[in-house]
Amino acid sequence: MRQDVLDRADYLAAWSRLHGGYDPKASRLVLGWLSVTYAVARPVARLGVAPGAISLVGPALGGGAVALASLGGRWLVAAAILVFLSGLLDSLDGAVALLRGRVTDWGYVLDSVADRCTDALYLLALWRVGAPAWAAVATMFLTFLQEYARARAAAAGGAD
Repeated sequence: MRQDVLDRADYLAAWSRLHGGYDPKASRLVLGWLSVTYAVARPVARLGVAPGAISLVGPALGGGAVALASLGGRWLVAAAILVFLSGLLDSLDGAVALLRGRVTDWGYVLDSVADRCTDALYLLALWRVGAPAWAAVATMFLTFLQEYARARAAAAGGAD
């Protein structure tokens, strides 16, 4: 089933509105990442894949990264690839929602919860490859603190 989706310019404008008016063209890095995300998300959106389904794949990949990291050796490369792919999916779910006009409060919450679960799994993988437990716990605390501060700032009317 082929879905109508936003073109690149409309996608960037919609992304900007959702991120406090930040102009993605102000940063080559942001514009580059959004361009890659758009290129990957467009065919996925046209296929009609639900953004929530994409959100739920992230924690599954995070769990796979933990399993592979636990094996050690050459499996660490595969674990790193899963971490990279789940990072791409983290942007892909929102891009598909934007492209299909399916941005919802529920999707935002689902994405955030899935992202925090994935973050925790990354840190478990870090511990499994030999990082001291205190470093993994401290990193998890700082990761969650940063996300909490960002969410509270957005709720208070600040930029996302």
